[in-house]
Amino acid sequence: MMGIEVGVDSLRVNMLSKGKVLILQDKPTKRRYLVINMESVEAEPIKRELLRYNRPPPPPEERLPLPRIGNKDQELKSITVSYNNNVFKAKLLLTDDGGQHEVDYTLAEAVTLSLQTRVPIYAEESALDSAGITVTV
Repeated sequence: MMGIEVGVDSLRVNMLSKGKVLILQDKPTKRRYLVINMESVEAEPIKRELLRYNRPPPPPEERLPLPRIGNKDQELKSITVSYNNNVFKAKLLLTDDGGQHEVDYTLAEAVTLSLQTRVPIYAEESALDSAGITVTV
């Protein structure tokens, strides 16, 4: 489920739609970006976490809940962003006593979880190739 590690570069206002634009930047080269349009309501939790990012992470009871698989305690290890049919999607990698589990999740909530828990976000190479923007200097 891994790929290229990315980080949140910024969250901006889309002047045409009045929605938001989430920009993810690849960490290795800092030259490739994923530009993701989303509704303002989806982006609000991301904005909140970006504003508090330099403070300690929120306690677990203030974070978005992880999906439950059985009755086991789970730990979020990473998030992977994919791009298929003009749609960005996210998968959570969860671990528990039984091993690893991949769970589909909304992109906005996955990015919010990443900011809350400080787990890495990865973008599939194919997502960066097909939907990414490369900046050359």
